[in-house]
Amino acid sequence: MPNCAVIDVGSNAIRLQVARIQGPGPYEILCEERKPVRLGEHVFLTGELTNAAVLRAVDALKHFKEVTAVYQVELLRAVATSAVREASNADEFLRQVEQTTGLQLEVISGREEARLIHLGLHDSVPFEPDRPFLLIDIGGGSTEVSIATRSQILSSESLKLGAVRLTELFLKSDPIREKEFDRMVKFIRDTANRYLKATGDAKCEGAIGTAGTVSALAALDQKMRDTDVRAASLGRKQLEALLNRLKAKTLTERRAWLGAEPDRAEGIVAGAAVLLGLMDILRFSEILVSPKGLRDGVMRDLAEKLAGPTLSDHYQEEVVLESVHAIGTKYLYDPQHANQVGRLALRIFKDLARLHALGAEHRDILFAASLLHDIGQFINYSKHHKHSYYLIKHSELTGFNETEIELIANIARYHRRAHPSKKHPEYAALTVSQQQVVNKLSALLRVADAFDRSHRSLVADITCHIDRTQVKIDLYVQEPLSLELWSFEQKSQLFTEVFELPIVLQEHAIEAANQGSRVPAA
Repeated sequence: MPNCAVIDVGSNAIRLQVARIQGPGPYEILCEERKPVRLGEHVFLTGELTNAAVLRAVDALKHFKEVTAVYQVELLRAVATSAVREASNADEFLRQVEQTTGLQLEVISGREEARLIHLGLHDSVPFEPDRPFLLIDIGGGSTEVSIATRSQILSSESLKLGAVRLTELFLKSDPIREKEFDRMVKFIRDTANRYLKATGDAKCEGAIGTAGTVSALAALDQKMRDTDVRAASLGRKQLEALLNRLKAKTLTERRAWLGAEPDRAEGIVAGAAVLLGLMDILRFSEILVSPKGLRDGVMRDLAEKLAGPTLSDHYQEEVVLESVHAIGTKYLYDPQHANQVGRLALRIFKDLARLHALGAEHRDILFAASLLHDIGQFINYSKHHKHSYYLIKHSELTGFNETEIELIANIARYHRRAHPSKKHPEYAALTVSQQQVVNKLSALLRVADAFDRSHRSLVADITCHIDRTQVKIDLYVQEPLSLELWSFEQKSQLFTEVFELPIVLQEHAIEAANQGSRVPAA
């Protein structure tokens, strides 16, 4: 099994983990590093990443890329969270990172962040398998709150209660003034109350606080109680006492007290206030502490994918598929046509794997785009491809991160009319490698969509073959095609441009009664 690496680009720090994957279970950690670059500095006030913060982040990422080379990493995934999610100049930052380091950062949604955090805790959750627990991860820009069992997330919410965000919004003085602190606490409680109202009075077996902020607070509690025993939990009374002591100190004093991670000193008061507020609102007198977090979840995700399909993978695929179909249903799509185009697109993708050279993750992106390509008709048939882009872009698709949703939206946008062009702002904002993915997958989608132009599912199956001069597609049909062939002539031009090979079609008649056996499974 190969060495893998995960990079977590957070609002306060960027973290690296390198591990040797030995299967879907535990993995051997080879290296962990953390750089406190404060990428989210001022972004929650101005809406933009500062030039200084971007330079610090790029320098840290260059260093981490060099570390991965030393460990001969074969598979790397880098994710970015709330600071990059909310920055208006995020696209410029992503391009600069790719041009300078070769890294392709994935900007993940709050829902995907919660899923990965939950995955990181999979082996350390102490509750009964089917009993729900509360999961709290306090980051620099947001706090992810989830209700989950050991095996799945029941609900999740990304609250704009990050430690860096709240500090910049409310805590201007050093030492902190009581009025500033009180305004922040009111904001935290108002936000937490809205969350509680939205989720209802859910009964949870217990609560777990994950990763940096909560672990730092537990370590300070340990220091305050002068004990060498690492805290496995943090009580509400101990947290309140700790918060009162922290807010009375100056920034310099907090840095000295924190010791190993002095950069947490600025946001630690806000982080403690968030945790205390959530414990009070959600009525927990104690919270368990886990050092696991997003970075561990991303690594476990890589490990499971390398190990091949498992029962949990099949469950996740079902959840993703349900989410896509739910969006389609919401916008009154034609499920028979959507499924037919999806099946044909998957068959083309599989048979032409040597030609397009894309991975399994791109298969899922193509399938989602195929199912949702026509939902823009909900707004208007005219220019519905552009409406589809907008609706997909602003939908929550479980299992897909922000970058993947952007790709799905672009692929659906190019299922008809104009070819992908840098004159279009949404396409131009993509990285070069992302544009290539859109080019290839939209070309495949156009062909699949053409083969069901009549929405009658006349094409029962297809097979594709590649040689040096052409791509041959055999169509197994219930009756001679007419509208489909006309549409293919219009839509196959992009395929020829992208892959530099023409398509030659051959029809084969089959009996309608037998056609179901030839349709490839989705």
